[in-house]
Amino acid sequence: MLNRKTTTVILAALMLAGAVLRLGNLDALSLHGDEGYQAMAVAGILEHGAPVLDSRYVYDRAPLFSYTQAACAAVCGRIDGLSLRLPAALAGLFCIPAVFWLGATLLDRRGGLLLATLIAFSTWHIEMSRYGRFYTMFQLLFVLALVMFYLGFYRGHIAAMVGYAVATLIAISLHDLGIMMGVLFLTVIPLRSITLRRKAAYVGGLLAVGAARTIYYKLLWQVFAAYEVPWQEWVDPAGTSNHTAALGQINLPTMVHLLSNLHKVHVVGILLPIPLLAITVIVWTGVKDRRYLPTLTAVGMVLAAMIHELALMVLLGLVYLAFFVRNERDLRRRQFVLALLGGTVTLGLWGAFLLYTRIATSFSDVLLNLTRFPDIGRYYLSWLLAGWPVLLVIGLAGWIMLLPSAAREDEPGAPKPHWFALTALIGPVYAMAMLNWKFSEARYFFHLYPLMLVGCVAAALALADALQRKWPAPRGVMVTACAVVLLFVGQDTNPIAAASYARHGQDAHKNPYRAALNWSVQADYHPDPRKVSRYVAAHRRPGDLVIGVGPPHVAALYCWYVGQLDAQIGRLDNYVQLAEVAGDDQPHYPITGARVIYQADQLRQLLDEADGHTVWLLADHRVLAEDAGFLLDEDLRQMLLTRFAEPVCTGLDGISYVARAGKASDE
Repeated sequence: MLNRKTTTVILAALMLAGAVLRLGNLDALSLHGDEGYQAMAVAGILEHGAPVLDSRYVYDRAPLFSYTQAACAAVCGRIDGLSLRLPAALAGLFCIPAVFWLGATLLDRRGGLLLATLIAFSTWHIEMSRYGRFYTMFQLLFVLALVMFYLGFYRGHIAAMVGYAVATLIAISLHDLGIMMGVLFLTVIPLRSITLRRKAAYVGGLLAVGAARTIYYKLLWQVFAAYEVPWQEWVDPAGTSNHTAALGQINLPTMVHLLSNLHKVHVVGILLPIPLLAITVIVWTGVKDRRYLPTLTAVGMVLAAMIHELALMVLLGLVYLAFFVRNERDLRRRQFVLALLGGTVTLGLWGAFLLYTRIATSFSDVLLNLTRFPDIGRYYLSWLLAGWPVLLVIGLAGWIMLLPSAAREDEPGAPKPHWFALTALIGPVYAMAMLNWKFSEARYFFHLYPLMLVGCVAAALALADALQRKWPAPRGVMVTACAVVLLFVGQDTNPIAAASYARHGQDAHKNPYRAALNWSVQADYHPDPRKVSRYVAAHRRPGDLVIGVGPPHVAALYCWYVGQLDAQIGRLDNYVQLAEVAGDDQPHYPITGARVIYQADQLRQLLDEADGHTVWLLADHRVLAEDAGFLLDEDLRQMLLTRFAEPVCTGLDGISYVARAGKASDE
């Protein structure tokens, strides 16, 4: 067993490596993604004491993080990539000891060091730590809350309960996903060793977290109402406010393939007999044995398979295991076996049908089609299969190895670390997938990444122990060897790749899955609005107009670097503000104050208004490509390509550029 001194030395070395990979040359890349929002919010804090923008909009997203950035900017004396990204980079650095604590608590000290090693050299973690948004800080708080929840509510440490409450309140202020902290209370519900009274108290804990989130936003609105924030008058096509709709609506099973093919006799003849036969036997057996609740759960598993919902079947299977399986004999009961066989065969037939009809063209397509409710396919599996398939397989193997010990932990007084680790991952995954969120991006389960890696670490430790039994050698040697293998086969934790990510220049390739993705058009390269915008800022003259092309976050980047954006070529959506707020008949983006151009006639009118002055266009070649699908008006796209045909400056990425129309400003 590793002693405390050796552990401290290794952890210190990992912290040093993590600092080198996260803190160096933070200003190398132009601001990108949503960092433009953060820059303008920080400027407002330094000028007004609140994140008030020039457009009179108050940027109320994660204000604690914005104030932390403002403090860094005040110390550094400027707002740039260094000051905006330093808080996230430091949070990423402190994630290393935090995940060590998580691994040591849920596994052992070896597991803690392995987990810290994977995080220290994770390219995804390095990318997110060098991104000036709050996701890495949220992950740090989530990991700390995990450990303190386990120590507090499973082991009874009062100080840990208080620490969990503090971490949860801070996390709620950073992101709507803070509500997932409350989902941890549900991990105790299936445990038979916990009294009903205690379970009811834990459900109250979940409700308390939800109430805390509601109270937080009400207080926040009251504080910022003094600044007459225009977001109160946003246009929202759904008819609900931006914040009340933040958690979305519950998804429902689509059943699209079933309903659209019921008229086909051969489909019904193949798909229905097997599950109906399984249900008949399950019900008959359950009534005879007077096992009504297990029977309903098993029937639900088969019905979920009938409507091609694998994720729902798995969820009901987990419910069956958690509530009705106490020993190996329960696993062999006819009800559960028939539910598994009937459901699996039915889903297999669905998969064959999807491939035969070309609805799906590969195994991954089949998997995504069968996980529509809860929508795990969209929010998790699609990203894991594309970006981390090896880690996914290794992690699943590790979790399977932990299942027996997790099942044995349902005894009075048992510590239950493996049970908690497993359910703390499954709970948020399913809770998130139940909701209809606007965005489906990997960064929205970044906080779960350390828990995902716990399965990989468990698999590595099991392999190390097996090798050590077969070929006697010091345990540390075997663990180190397995750690090295895991680092280089895991797709995300290669130290060589990690070093290259830390040295990324503007022309470097960006991984579309592990990087901060805001827009699929710009997913595989680092946009360079900095160089082209500064060119405009240096050459524009009074009376010149500046327009940008892209969605709101791109407009914010151009606006920050140029200092003013007169118009943005984009779309009308819920980021657009009405005329009564802007003061004229033209819709505006609330954050930048730029009016929105979405038709060719509007651009012609703007060019006429220029009255001989230069009109500068900030864009990139990807956005204006025909297959980008961003501009809905083809006449507008063609007009941009002809009137602004010659770039006068190109960004370091080779894709961003600035062009101009009208009288040259430098003549």
